[in-house]
Amino acid sequence: ALKEAIVYIPEEGLKGDVNGDGVVDGTDIQVVINIILAETNDPVGDVNGDGEVDGTDIQEIINIILQS
Repeated sequence: ALKEAIVYIPEEGLKGDVNGDGVVDGTDIQVVINIILAETNDPVGDVNGDGEVDGTDIQEIINIILQS
């Protein structure tokens, strides 16, 4: 089971919350996977800020989940 925590969401958004629902979880990973598969390189999926949407962004989301 994934841990769920109440967190403060800064105005610029919660890092890793790709779908904007206020929670960083597996659905955000799925959104990044969909962006990668669609080859759109949508900047919303660039969680680590390196200019690319790829597996490192998925790993960043996993790290955020594990740290919460």
